Amino acid sequence: MLAKTGIFAASRYWNFLPNARLYAGTARGYRADLNELLFGSERANPKEVGAIITEFQSGTCFYCHRPLKGEAAHVDHFVPWSRYPVALGHNCVPGRAACNSKKSDRLAASVHLDAWCEYQQRNAKPLAGEFDRFGIINDFPSALRIVNWPCNQTFASHGLAWLRNQELQPLTEGWSKPLMPLLN
Repeated sequence: MLAKTGIFAASRYWNFLPNARLYAGTARGYRADLNELLFGSERANPKEVGAIITEFQSGTCFYCHRPLKGEAAHVDHFVPWSRYPVALGHNCVPGRAACNSKKSDRLAASVHLDAWCEYQQRNAKPLAGEFDRFGIINDFPSALRIVNWPCNQTFASHGLAWLRNQELQPLTEGWSKPLMPLLN
């Protein structure tokens, strides 16, 4: 019986593989290859990404807006790496070490999502040009869907998102409003 179960599971896995790329494209919008889908991608060079995003953020922390004077910007994955392990440039924002470590692997609160949407609305195209110049994976429409996906799950499950320090809060009722015009 165990052998039959193992063969059945392996058969289902191998039947799933050809559809994995299609699933990734449909559900999350990102056109990852199978290796990226199953194992994530290698992280982009943080120095290159950090220099680009810090310049576009005017040398301030995305979360607390304090200047990054004298300290290297941490490259924070807006949707945490633990939730989506593909290194898309548009998913990265500059942060102070303190903000990045306190946010950790949490989703950012609605106020940060609003700021991310405004930031992307202003900078998505020039950011893409810089990411392309340095060979950093980027796909703004996919990044939008990737941000929407865990936020939608978090809101539906009444989960909490990171605001500041150790303060967490639920996503607000209108969390998706600034994201919708960008998705369309």
